[in-house]
Amino acid sequence: MRTPRFLGPMVVVVALAATSSQLDAAGSKTAALDSLLTYSQQHGLFSGAVLVASGDSVVLEKGYGWADREWDVPITPDTKFRLGSVTKQFTAAVILQLVNEGAVSLDSTISSYLPYYRADTGRQVTIHHLLCHQSGIPNLTADPEYPQFSRQPFSTEEIIRERCSGDLEFVPAAEFRYSNSNYVILGGIIEAVTGTPYENALRARIFDPLHMGDTGYDRDDRIIPHRARGYEPAPEGYRNARYIDMSVPHGAGALYSTVRDLYRWDRALYGDGILPQEYRSLMFTPNKGGYGYGWGIRSIPIGDAGDSIQVVRHSGGINGFVSDIVRVPERRQVVVLLSNTVDSKLTDLTSAIVNILYDETFRMPTLPLSPVLLATTLSEGVDAAVRQYATLKKEQAEVYDFGEDELNRLGYQLLEQQRFEDAIRIFRLNVEAFPEASNTYDSLGEAYKIAGNKKLAIENLKKSLALNPGNTHAEELIKEVEGKE
Repeated sequence: MRTPRFLGPMVVVVALAATSSQLDAAGSKTAALDSLLTYSQQHGLFSGAVLVASGDSVVLEKGYGWADREWDVPITPDTKFRLGSVTKQFTAAVILQLVNEGAVSLDSTISSYLPYYRADTGRQVTIHHLLCHQSGIPNLTADPEYPQFSRQPFSTEEIIRERCSGDLEFVPAAEFRYSNSNYVILGGIIEAVTGTPYENALRARIFDPLHMGDTGYDRDDRIIPHRARGYEPAPEGYRNARYIDMSVPHGAGALYSTVRDLYRWDRALYGDGILPQEYRSLMFTPNKGGYGYGWGIRSIPIGDAGDSIQVVRHSGGINGFVSDIVRVPERRQVVVLLSNTVDSKLTDLTSAIVNILYDETFRMPTLPLSPVLLATTLSEGVDAAVRQYATLKKEQAEVYDFGEDELNRLGYQLLEQQRFEDAIRIFRLNVEAFPEASNTYDSLGEAYKIAGNKKLAIENLKKSLALNPGNTHAEELIKEVEGKE
């Protein structure tokens, strides 16, 4: 299965670990953070805006890279980015407001608010199940048809009825499985209960009271000043991100904002103005999978001694954009990263930033491996790239990212260039490196399918399904291949 990130060729050797004082002799956290982000932007690891605050002070607030690459418009703290799944925390907050007002009950079911929803499952799934991803409702973004239907406009009822009402994958409350469908449905419930469009409800209940004037529902037909364009990496550098109609992500991912507005939101979560303490506590109480209501409760490693701190965070990703917001409530710290390139390494950056705030040693973000191997493949052939992979893994394993996504990304780049045998060789290498990963077999099977080898396509796709019985992508590909035989 395709992974969405790739970066143009580069080769560089970097320091693997540092402290804030090593990055800046004067010991200034602001300078240390700026050095980290500047380095990351210069080496293709970040393009976006950042805001870091500790206590009552903003430590860093700055833009890095380009909001519009065609016009060389720089990113600033006022640049607006699509948030992706960071949207979910706002959806959860409005639902909890409605619970506080008595208009919604956490124990009530979908059918209580959306009479058009299929009754057999709608009467089983509660608001609580939706909020903490225990509904069993399939994830609409995992639908094999998602790349096609995500380009089409939908009304709220249409997207919920047609794309968020599949057969349950498990009995509600039995397990945690992240599903964007849950929050699209919650967006529909907000509309049904308030009698107003989702975006209007959020503006009246959160954005206007908090003076978040640079936050809203993103729509392509609107003129939105300082809106960033979204980009996807390509062999030649970057290309414009593929179009998505924002009626599809709805309450799961349709908002845009700025780092400054998200800082206002972070500060509001320490008081009772938006939600009373009882319901703010519910948001940040972990359920199965460590997920609260619109937030994940996670740990970030601190220093080299094996210590960690608990944080409240949520990341987001949508065509051309990735985002991350990490809160450390005990110190009133927050890290907001918004990016308009899908290859930005936000998880690594947030970890490094938090370590700088704690005056601890941190690791520099690893460099993407796939562009280095692509350059070698195009210039010297795939055999040379395979040898280079082995050499780099032995000699520079801490410099480059050797995760399964890197070879997967390279394989799909080669498929796009119709270098089918080269792509198969790379996907086979990934299977050898990650023999227990379902997605490596999925991608290899897809490559064999495209190359016309039906037997090996089915063999590898079935291996993928054995490792991950919920892999609908592999199921659909098997049906396609078998249907041609």
